[in-house]
Amino acid sequence: MRSVAVITGLALAVGGLAYQMQPFEATAAKRKPAGKVSFYKGTVQRSRSKKGPWKKLKRGKPFYKGDYIRTKTKSRVELRFRDRSVVRLGPKTTLQLKEASFAGKQKKKVSGLVKAGRAWANVHKYVSGKAAFDLRTENAVAGVRGTVFSMATGTTGTKINVWAGQVAVNNSPYVQAMQNRTETPAHRRTSKAPINFGGRKAVTFKANEISAEQWETMVGAMQTVAVGPDGKQSAVASFTEEEASQGEDAEWISWNRDLDKASGIEH
Repeated sequence: MRSVAVITGLALAVGGLAYQMQPFEATAAKRKPAGKVSFYKGTVQRSRSKKGPWKKLKRGKPFYKGDYIRTKTKSRVELRFRDRSVVRLGPKTTLQLKEASFAGKQKKKVSGLVKAGRAWANVHKYVSGKAAFDLRTENAVAGVRGTVFSMATGTTGTKINVWAGQVAVNNSPYVQAMQNRTETPAHRRTSKAPINFGGRKAVTFKANEISAEQWETMVGAMQTVAVGPDGKQSAVASFTEEEASQGEDAEWISWNRDLDKASGIEH
């Protein structure tokens, strides 16, 4: 098993009071959970809507595809998926679990949206085929098949550090947002231009005289890349563990690395 770390700038609230049965709980009983909470500290909540109602999450509680999961200040949670992959959320972080399918090894798919805050993921190795695991922000996507990486996102964009393996990074969320923002109903595209990501080849989409360049690049072990709020990437650069463990993220990185090692995960 390899691990994936994501650091983003999301703020979430976790409730501490008991709730009466909410409508989404009744439907949850009919669905298979995506996984369960294996660890939590502080206040952690889940909801079927970003507007609530929110229900407290504790160890052993299930979570489902479509859930919003959030943490408050000085809080964190470890989410263990059915395939043994793990995603940890740091303080003031929100995750929307957009996809969680485990129908066979070659069809597994997990996709989560982190808007701001910190997240770290231990991703169980995904085989080839349609199986995929990705974590995305408002302007970038990091897709993996058994890798270790960290992501930080906020108003200045998204930064991704790869600890082991390779991560495919692209800016499709930004490109899609630009298309949605600039295209009027009369000018909506009826066809899509082909995209060739081999060797980081760019494709330009035009909409009402505004263009956005879409790209994808592979980032290797102990390398870092940043994606700005304008969807543009920085040059891929190398980093050391000592450099990455300095500053405000030092405790968060150390905590996750220690948990990974205790779990027998190779970096």
